[in-house]
Amino acid sequence: MQLLPPITYAREYFMDNIATGVAAELRIMSELVIRGFNPAKSYMDKGVDLILENGKKIQIKSANPQRSQQGRLNRCTFSLGRGNNKKKDGYKFVDYYIFWAIGSKDFWVISAHVLKNKSCFTIPKRVSSKYYIYKNNWEQLK
Repeated sequence: MQLLPPITYAREYFMDNIATGVAAELRIMSELVIRGFNPAKSYMDKGVDLILENGKKIQIKSANPQRSQQGRLNRCTFSLGRGNNKKKDGYKFVDYYIFWAIGSKDFWVISAHVLKNKSCFTIPKRVSSKYYIYKNNWEQLK
């Protein structure tokens, strides 16, 4: 009988990422329900995490933010690729991305076509950013 290898740091790290991703999906699903949407979880995840009743496909992205010494959100960057696949063509499979800096009360709801030539997205700190209009912009999902 062959025994399984012991759990390594890489496996523990991977499991933490899976748990964080699932927690983010549940958090965003609850936000959608509160706002009158009826999201369905896609269990065969090929880039689509949630599907709304109106057919819109959503990819959830979450990350732990970097914080300043005063505890304020300093920076939070999300990869638009999946795993080792850092392609910029995720917009072909989903209609929207919803970004959440873990622990934040704000969400960034952005059409995938707006980000079609990007490999990552950084939450803007300035109101003058062209992406600031997507902060908590749940209405566009209707």
